[in-house]
Amino acid sequence: MRTRTRRSQRRSAALDTLIETAEAVDSKLYDSKLYTEESLTNLTSALNEAKALQTNLEALSQSSIANACTNLQNAIDTLELLPVLTLNLDTLHFLSQKAHGYAKAQFQSAGWQTMEDVLEAADEMIASVDEAAAEAMTQEDIDAQVKALHASILHLRLLPDAKRLF
Repeated sequence: MRTRTRRSQRRSAALDTLIETAEAVDSKLYDSKLYTEESLTNLTSALNEAKALQTNLEALSQSSIANACTNLQNAIDTLELLPVLTLNLDTLHFLSQKAHGYAKAQFQSAGWQTMEDVLEAADEMIASVDEAAAEAMTQEDIDAQVKALHASILHLRLLPDAKRLF
């Protein structure tokens, strides 16, 4: 019986990581006021379903866990930012601050490098507000940078943590 429990815990590691990521959207890492109500509702629904499955992993098939992971990842990937109505950098600045607060040692290197590259471009855009280059900046440029930084943050993947397996 002990072997089955450990196997279930290993199978659920991906689900656990996705649940942590989804919970972060509504807690410390992100401001849920950045997203459309519909996309947050979809995320909440997928999160609740995943948590319900998580309580009874012994009785679940691998395909049930995989479906829950897929549904939750899709809900995370399709989070939709609210439109910015005025020319400002508030959302970009907010995401930049959050990204600077992450610890590189907690994330897989491929996703981290992408996020760092996008973050550097975002920081350059923020810094250019006081320079002449800001005159040529449009809200579309800012929105594109917000979307790129947001996507790179959402695609960060936590490194496996053995503490969650036992």
